[in-house]
Amino acid sequence: MFKHFLIPTIFSVTLLVYTSSCGSSDDQSGKNNNISKDLHASALQSNNQTNYVEAKKANVFNLQKVIKSTDGRVPDFTWLENGKEMSFHKLIDGKVVFLNFWGTWCPPCRAELPDIVAIDKELANQDFIIIGIAVNERVANPVDHVASFAESRGIKYKNFIDGNRELSLAFGGIPAVPTTIIIDKNKRISETLVGARSKNDFMTSINRVLKK
Repeated sequence: MFKHFLIPTIFSVTLLVYTSSCGSSDDQSGKNNNISKDLHASALQSNNQTNYVEAKKANVFNLQKVIKSTDGRVPDFTWLENGKEMSFHKLIDGKVVFLNFWGTWCPPCRAELPDIVAIDKELANQDFIIIGIAVNERVANPVDHVASFAESRGIKYKNFIDGNRELSLAFGGIPAVPTTIIIDKNKRISETLVGARSKNDFMTSINRVLKK
């Protein structure tokens, strides 16, 4: 009896994770890009000045350098902002971090965005920060594309383009998106959530770290 019960249970859990996330491989990205061509249409205007203004407003940046961890803390990375080199570790110093690996081409990622935007607003006065890492954005200009998408969805928090998945690999490899990593104030991983989650699920994980 136990064996008959175990097999359907494992299948159900696997099916749940599969349907609440998208594969992060190049092949899976290509399949999802074909499904969501409408989301990428705006990237064809990547040289338009308006798109660059949107990119600046939406706080979307290319990664400049990824620094792997050697002391148990999360990897660091840098980017250029207003001509200055900025650091992830400096940005998150003293904060609980909600690091969301996602893609504009991923339906489960898009589905959980309204809850993430709501959390960003609700915890604006806390020692808390949300950061997005966009992966597998196979368009002419990913920065402009993600910026336009962020503007349309009311996303105000910073997003970074992990074009060659260097940051994903530095975090040990992201098996699927969305994947959200909760990082404590000591810059150590507290929890990793693979697959889309509800606002209540997110808040439970966040509050667990904020209260420490």
